[in-house]
Amino acid sequence: MPGLEDLDSLLLEEVQKRFPLTGVTLKHPLPERPFRMLGLVHIDGNIFTSEKFARVLFLKTTAAFVRGVRSIFLNPRPDLDLPVFSSELILKGDKRLMLLDIHRMGDASRHDDTGLYRRVDSILNTYPDLFSTPKPLRGEINRIFSPAVRYVELSRDQDEQALRCYREYLDLYLTMVENALPLTGDDLDTARKNFEAYMNTIADFDPGVKVYQMFFGKKGGLERALDMFFGR
Repeated sequence: MPGLEDLDSLLLEEVQKRFPLTGVTLKHPLPERPFRMLGLVHIDGNIFTSEKFARVLFLKTTAAFVRGVRSIFLNPRPDLDLPVFSSELILKGDKRLMLLDIHRMGDASRHDDTGLYRRVDSILNTYPDLFSTPKPLRGEINRIFSPAVRYVELSRDQDEQALRCYREYLDLYLTMVENALPLTGDDLDTARKNFEAYMNTIADFDPGVKVYQMFFGKKGGLERALDMFFGR
């Protein structure tokens, strides 16, 4: 039976069923083993672009002290002015830490997302056992997350439930992207400014960027993160 170790490949299949994806050539191609980590960290994954996505990222990081990290980030093109799909899954023995969110880029107050988050909550509330052990979110990066964010601790025997939840959550998100139309005029200019503001927030405060800077140095880590997540 597939488990959360297979999350990246399983969800990538779901995206590819609905969107033609084109692989991107990174400035620093994967896989990589950071020299600073003495070869103990291995980074691999699949990163794409498409007509509606600036980036579709499924990243797999393994290290000596954890079984792995699965990073999933679906970043629509700025002219669609849509939220991003963001998930971080840490696998360590029988323990899992799962972050799951759909959140806006930039000023979320410009949108009334009540209906969206009502639908998100209806999915998440179907799996009360999955979200019974919440973990706190700390730091400046916390301000980018939506009211529906979940950061929880799971056990291996919850893998099947978690995979079902992920698929429903992703299906809701992909349907929203499929139905989106590009903006024009002043609305497009505002959306692009929000995209830039969001990218700068990630660069300044995201813990993953800090980890990459530890792996590859301040400049090299930031360059890799912006290239993989934003195509910059």
